[in-house]
Amino acid sequence: MDENEFTNLLEGFVRNLRDRLPEADRQRIDSYLYGGEWALLIDELTETLLQERIPVTQEEHSNLKKLLYYFDVPIEYFDAINKRDEVLAGLNIVNAAQ
Repeated sequence: MDENEFTNLLEGFVRNLRDRLPEADRQRIDSYLYGGEWALLIDELTETLLQERIPVTQEEHSNLKKLLYYFDVPIEYFDAINKRDEVLAGLNIVNAAQ
């Protein structure tokens, strides 16, 4: 995936999840998105999904996997990216209708 495809996928992913995120997380994630801090955004967003048990669809799970695997690991200080398989296994996956 090239950088343009990555940013399009990331923007769509954030847009789809936005209403399910706590307000404080929304503001922080928006600032990372518009500031081009993609690794920080993915890492913190993923941690929020895990900690808050925010439901994600199978398609969102698949998109997050693509986003996490965009990065070469290890990346210092980015635990969710570095432990991407564990993170993906721990997500609260629901049917799209829920």
